[in-house]
Amino acid sequence: MVVGEMREDNLGSNVMKEEVPQVTEETAVAVLNLYPTVLSLARAYSLLDGDVSAQEDMLRKQSSNAVSAVASRNIFQLVWGNDH
Repeated sequence: MVVGEMREDNLGSNVMKEEVPQVTEETAVAVLNLYPTVLSLARAYSLLDGDVSAQEDMLRKQSSNAVSAVASRNIFQLVWGNDH
């Protein structure tokens, strides 16, 4: 899991826009409104008990499609890592 490697707990829209393909300012704000910290987002992913499909789609569903499916998957991969 990548969470422990990040220096700050705050996700920050600039981090998401720079590090995650398909993330616009609007997408970043939508995610930050739901989960203001990396830890809060990681906890939400962990509650899905390893259901990768649900984890990849979580932000899209919770944001009422303000976060695209591709961006939702890419953010999950940034936070959780690609080795799921």
